[in-house]
Amino acid sequence: MILFEGSSHIDGKPIVAIATGYKGKSSNRKTGAMVQVWVLRQDIPPTEAKKTGADFSVCGDCPLRQANGGGCYVNVGQAPLAIWRKYRRGGYPVWDKTAFDRPVRFGAYGDFAALPPYFVAFLKVMSPAGYTGYTHGWRYRHDLAETCMASVHTVEEKEYANKLGFRTFRTGTAGAGDILCPSETGISCERCKLCCGSSKKAKDIYIPAHGPAAKKVDAISKLEVL
Repeated sequence: MILFEGSSHIDGKPIVAIATGYKGKSSNRKTGAMVQVWVLRQDIPPTEAKKTGADFSVCGDCPLRQANGGGCYVNVGQAPLAIWRKYRRGGYPVWDKTAFDRPVRFGAYGDFAALPPYFVAFLKVMSPAGYTGYTHGWRYRHDLAETCMASVHTVEEKEYANKLGFRTFRTGTAGAGDILCPSETGISCERCKLCCGSSKKAKDIYIPAHGPAAKKVDAISKLEVL
């Protein structure tokens, strides 16, 4: 269903937030049965947006964008493209503002920094079963601290984000006080829900680099820059 249509809070371009998985079973063993929220450009296929750099509207300054050298684990030619095409065909209803009865994943693709603060606050209220969220926009969207983990790639970034009030999620080796992501021991995000920003008092989380771009991600984690 369509949750939001409007201008990107990052660059003013037209974007849409779409929720999937709000009913039925899930085949995603890592996340479990969670509502998945996808943030996409309204007017450009995600494959084209990635290629041209127009994904800045929904991904911001993420260092794993193709425009920044790549490394993102999301294959935009699969689920994001299929969802965008269905949206363009008019295949999704508009959200009736009913609260979700299962946990919500804020950003299966796209960064919630692209969405306006009032919408993020409302969606949080409408997610009483819990949520998880991550943002690379933590440097400038301090309002997301209670909702999202700061996605960081170096120990220096982690420490800086902590000073801004964020808990962090880091890909790479552990930093001081970090705990290993429970998904590595078979606990689904649906059960865990630790990645809920500062709304829960818990330690920062790390996960080893994985997937086809693991070397790229691991290399970023070793940089000593913010």
